[in-house]
Amino acid sequence: MDIAQKLKDNTNAFISIIENFPDQFFNSKPSQGVWSAAEITEHMIRSEFGLSRLFNGETKKQDDYDGIVMERAIKEKLLNMENKVQAPSIIQPTAGEKSKSELITKFSAIRKELLNNIETMDNEVICLKYPHPLFGYLSRKDWAYSSIYHCQRHIMQVNDILTQINK
Repeated sequence: MDIAQKLKDNTNAFISIIENFPDQFFNSKPSQGVWSAAEITEHMIRSEFGLSRLFNGETKKQDDYDGIVMERAIKEKLLNMENKVQAPSIIQPTAGEKSKSELITKFSAIRKELLNNIETMDNEVICLKYPHPLFGYLSRKDWAYSSIYHCQRHIMQVNDILTQINK
């Protein structure tokens, strides 16, 4: 499966779990120190809103680029739930109640733009505008994989919240 299809499937999976999340619990934290489903959704938006600008910024070819190795490293790091990662403050959710429909609309728009970039740009070049906080400078394709696996991580967290709610 190509990266564009993986991104579409991942986007649909996240939107589906958020759309079906019980409204009365959407802004509720299941326990101290754990984000609510609303906060997770806002965090996803905040972590991806700058990707289009990054993708349209300065890039360079890297002759020894090995996307398979990098994808594996990204997947391993982001899907290992034993690894607790503190999100940089710029991508942490803000305080207050959040609208599920507004968050879904924003997330969908960001992902649509990301998908368009992935389908129309050279994905093997390295983006130089800024490094990924965990992996350094990445190709467009690796940034997309980072978004996919980051989102999968949060889908798992939303599923954990659902399990706690349904106890």
